[in-house]
Amino acid sequence: MDGLGYAKKRLPEQTEVLQMDALAIPFQEEFNLIVACDVLENIGDNRAVFDEMKWALWPNGNLLLTVPQHSWL
Repeated sequence: MDGLGYAKKRLPEQTEVLQMDALAIPFQEEFNLIVACDVLENIGDNRAVFDEMKWALWPNGNLLLTVPQHSWL
């Protein structure tokens, strides 16, 4: 099962879960939480990703970010 499917199974039914291009998030102040698990190390322009996420989050929204502990992961 992929991460998105796993999240959908564990969250309340009314929770909307989306997957999108981190360099082109088509929302403005739409989310109270953005979760990015093990994606930043795969994108060359991290600053652009953070700008997109900031734009998409509510004011004082939250970002949950993880990266692999080891470079070989």
